[in-house]
Amino acid sequence: MTNRAPLFAVLGPWQGGTSLTAGAVQSMGVPFDYDPLPLDLSYDAHESRSLHAAVRRCFYQGPKYWGHLFDYPRRVKILSEWLRSRGEIRTLGAKEPTLCALVPELSEACRRSGYDLRPIVVRRDLTEVYASWERRTNSEGGPWWPRPDYREAVADLVQRREEGLPDADLRAVVVDFDVLRSSIEEEGRLLADRLGLDRPHPGVLRRHLQLGCSVYPVRK
Repeated sequence: MTNRAPLFAVLGPWQGGTSLTAGAVQSMGVPFDYDPLPLDLSYDAHESRSLHAAVRRCFYQGPKYWGHLFDYPRRVKILSEWLRSRGEIRTLGAKEPTLCALVPELSEACRRSGYDLRPIVVRRDLTEVYASWERRTNSEGGPWWPRPDYREAVADLVQRREEGLPDADLRAVVVDFDVLRSSIEEEGRLLADRLGLDRPHPGVLRRHLQLGCSVYPVRK
């Protein structure tokens, strides 16, 4: 298939710095598939109902079972259907934490649907991820996702992501969340260059940094 378009997939666990990264990439002219989830149901910003639904048909996150659903070909088909439902093939961004567990499937779905998968791996120290998870609350002040195995779930997604990238023969652009956050303007320009995208306006980057740090309530 000719005229393939890039799909920039931001890959990282919940509370892993993916919202800021996705916001930066969006400011470089990449539209994200955005039919937003209600805030309390969303795991982060820049996520959509349609992708959320497709991913959960492929990977179950329940308390008694955590893992893939169906076989590999069926999961590829589900993600391919999601891509084709986006309409005209064009540059697109995608962010959903559980995509970390579906990298080979997403790569194959892209190949079948006219896209080139461009993974963006967001790294953050897991102790910081856990601390962020523990601080975040829902709109009523309770735990935003009260699952006792959150540390195991986060670590498992990271491991699946790291194993899936070589399996899919993919080279990822790696973003250090703490570095990006501490120097958003300079790092945003460097990230744009690495991705081959337009450099964003510094003010837009600062706005995404502000939103990323304030959009969710946290425990004081």
